Amino acid sequence: MVAVGSAQALSQVLSICTLPVLSRYFSPTAFGTYTLFLGVCAVAAVFAGLRYETAIVLPRSRRTATALSILVLTIGVLAAALVLLTAVLGLVFPGLSMVAAIGVPAAASVCVGTVQRIAVAWLNRQQEYAWFGLVQFSGVLATLVSQFVLLAHGIAEEQALVWGSVAGQIGATMLGAVVLLARPQPQPAPPLTASIPRIVAAAVAYRRFPKYMLMYGLSSTLRDRVVQFTLGAFCGTDVLGKFAMATRIMGAPNSLIYAAANPVLLSYASRVPRDQVAENGARLVEALALFLAPIFIFFCFNAAVLMHLILGAKWGGVEHYAVLLAAPYFAWSVTAWLDRLFDVYNKQLAALQIDIVYTMALCSVVYALANPRSPIVAVAGFAVVFVTYEVVWTFLAYRVTGLETRQLRRPLYAVLLSVPIFLILGYATSSLAGLLERTIAFFICQVVIVAAYLRFFGGATTIKELFARPGIAEKGVRALQ
Repeated sequence: MVAVGSAQALSQVLSICTLPVLSRYFSPTAFGTYTLFLGVCAVAAVFAGLRYETAIVLPRSRRTATALSILVLTIGVLAAALVLLTAVLGLVFPGLSMVAAIGVPAAASVCVGTVQRIAVAWLNRQQEYAWFGLVQFSGVLATLVSQFVLLAHGIAEEQALVWGSVAGQIGATMLGAVVLLARPQPQPAPPLTASIPRIVAAAVAYRRFPKYMLMYGLSSTLRDRVVQFTLGAFCGTDVLGKFAMATRIMGAPNSLIYAAANPVLLSYASRVPRDQVAENGARLVEALALFLAPIFIFFCFNAAVLMHLILGAKWGGVEHYAVLLAAPYFAWSVTAWLDRLFDVYNKQLAALQIDIVYTMALCSVVYALANPRSPIVAVAGFAVVFVTYEVVWTFLAYRVTGLETRQLRRPLYAVLLSVPIFLILGYATSSLAGLLERTIAFFICQVVIVAAYLRFFGGATTIKELFARPGIAEKGVRALQ
């Protein structure tokens, strides 16, 4: 678990650290086209396997796991064929040139991605967790290298980004396949074949995966992609590229936190009583809010300078989207990992229903407000709905799973009290001349506040109970006390 989480975190860090380079070689319009490509691949990937790949790790029989793998591969190839057919239609009709440009590499991506997910599932099944994480990291690294290599050889920006992504998937898939073939097996492996009756039996036995996980994945995937497609259609790929870049930057903390907190909560909630889960879950929300609020607020007060330093001059205006997205992505970073509560307490249907309502509300608001003359209004509507949902969803996550909602009062009070303080500090430090001086002054104040939280408000105990090893944690708490 640590190996997987570390590799995921390293992949996210690599993606963020290379943004200053990517943004100077690729324009917002090219990045917008790339976002549309990723959206098509994400939606198609939901159907390419119907989520049966997540069941490959479960059966004790390797023959059943093989049958599931063949089932996933068959469905994935059919999905890729449908995407390719759509691309061919784009070649026939001149007005659909964008469909053709995206559809052909998307079909390749869906096909390769299906094989990659099967390989990753088998690595997980064989408990090759370190390699599982390295395959994910290698995909990110190979994608970045391929994109720059293609651009250096004269390939157009959009095609370099798109086909570089496909090349990255191929690299990760090849690494996974090599590891699976090279590692010794605990028992002789059966042939990688399965009869049609066995495949049908496996599909029926694990039908709950497409029944629930497919719908949940489709709802969340379609929500993100419909928002992106709407902005791209009504406001242009330039706006979409800037919006996508802003979401990638503002969502970086959540990616890192989710990789760390998600498995911790799953393990913790599975072995302790609900009252402890409710209390410590709320305390972790409180701790994350106090640690992250200063970072998001500091970014808002210095967005123009920071975005110029990170992305370069051609991305002017992206700071406006980033500031609007700060509040929703702060709320998401603080609470998103609580979604495992629905899995622990078998409330997946409720999670699906909540997610569908949110998807309908968010897409409707963005569609109603999208306008090429004022795209910022649509992003503002997106932010308002997003923040509202995260607050309501956190309460429902506790309520539906039977946890005491009164435990959420303290983190709510902590946010309501600390955010205004950090806003005042941000405004006060923004009057200083240089970015370095503002950064030092602001984060000295943050260190004082965080130290007070750890010392006087139980922060050290929260970290001890949820993350640290007992012996080390006890020494650390004694030192703070």
